[in-house]
Amino acid sequence: MAPPTHSIRTVKAAEVLTKKVRRKVKKASTRSNRTPYVRRRLGIVGTSVAAVGLLVGSASPGLADESAEPYAIHYAYQGDDYAKYDTATNRLSACDMEWDGNSVYADWRTLTDQGIVRDNNGSADGCGVTYVGINWAFKVCEDDWGEDTCSTWIYP
Repeated sequence: MAPPTHSIRTVKAAEVLTKKVRRKVKKASTRSNRTPYVRRRLGIVGTSVAAVGLLVGSASPGLADESAEPYAIHYAYQGDDYAKYDTATNRLSACDMEWDGNSVYADWRTLTDQGIVRDNNGSADGCGVTYVGINWAFKVCEDDWGEDTCSTWIYP
């Protein structure tokens, strides 16, 4: 999940702006002779408050629709080693980031297939990459002494 893109200041500014608009609307509505200028000014301010409200509301993590993201990158970590799945390209990478002599691989599953991708160059630059289609689950494992040490399964 992406971190919220708004700050407390933005929310507070929107609240202050809303209070100011309410005062202006109340003041203008109590006047018997509202001029077109006042109505036009109130319309502009009201539109601005609505726009700020939409921006703040859409940036709230509780209101955001996660499925609306065009793509996302998901990670699984085991120590400093990691596996990365990019939903835009449907590619899974396994990256060995530790100088410990243990190889790293990413284990993946789809609804109809499964496999592994290895980082064959050890901790040198570059990662093992493969196309896996629409991924259902993956994890990263370190091929160490005994049973391999793996991350938990990630379900993108």
